[in-house]
Amino acid sequence: MAGALKSYRDSLAISEKLASQDLSSTGWQHSLSVSYDNVGNILKDQGDLAGALKSYRDSLAIREKLASQDPENTDWQRGLSINYDMSAMS
Repeated sequence: MAGALKSYRDSLAISEKLASQDLSSTGWQHSLSVSYDNVGNILKDQGDLAGALKSYRDSLAIREKLASQDPENTDWQRGLSINYDMSAMS
């Protein structure tokens, strides 16, 4: 799991950089949200529930923004729903 966490954190760093370079790109924002979820999943599996919850909440903030910007986008709405579930489980 340590190797997976390192890989996901490396991916998160790349996603953060790309998303910050183009804040209007919903694709980069979505990728960043997924990276936060991946890190959160590993932290949860390792028993770090506080760390997992922080990652899930970071992801949730992005997904809330995406869903509010495009309420007709069913993918954004579904992702938001999933993130609410993930945040509640941590």
